[in-house]
Amino acid sequence: MKVATLEMQQALILGLHTGQREGDLLRMPWSAYDGATISLRQGKSRRGSKLGP
Repeated sequence: MKVATLEMQQALILGLHTGQREGDLLRMPWSAYDGATISLRQGKSRRGSKLGP
């Protein structure tokens, strides 16, 4: 944190406090932040998995 830019510090803090993966944070729209809280819906992709029996 001592040598990171302000933007990198903020990104690290956001990741630490939300527990989100880098890709999820990068895709998060500004509309997810209302000025006080961040709203998000946790989901996982189904790549490589098959549905059914």
